[in-house]
Amino acid sequence: MLDNARALGETLLGARLVDLDWSIAFMLGLFLVFAFLLTKLITRPMMQSQEQRYASMEGARDAAAQAEIVAAETQLAYEKQHTVARQSAVEVRDQIREAAVATARTTVEKVRAEVTAEVASSNDELAAAAAKARAEMKPHVEQLATALSVKLVKQTGGKA
Repeated sequence: MLDNARALGETLLGARLVDLDWSIAFMLGLFLVFAFLLTKLITRPMMQSQEQRYASMEGARDAAAQAEIVAAETQLAYEKQHTVARQSAVEVRDQIREAAVATARTTVEKVRAEVTAEVASSNDELAAAAAKARAEMKPHVEQLATALSVKLVKQTGGKA
């Protein structure tokens, strides 16, 4: 086994993996030429177009920032107007409510006065009707009382 390893080692030392000759210099030169051409024809124009695009977008970014500022200011103004309008609506509602309550009180007082007057008038009419009924019944009451007393005397036989 040791002999096999020695033989393999000698074979590998004898075989070169890379031969250094003028082909490597040719390949390196070819690579440098293509790298230079690609840089001039593709990479630099692409970089310039990216820079131009970025520069043109910078103006758009500034405009967008300004538009955001204007939108924020507009929103604040709207919210302020909305708050003022809401407060105004609350004040109007309170005024209308107070007017309605005052009107209701006036109406209730008026109706209460009318009802009180009607009740007083009705009480007067009832009192007058009761007095009239008593006056009309007085002669009948005396006749009935006399008739009742005569009947009672007859039933008891004159014993009182």
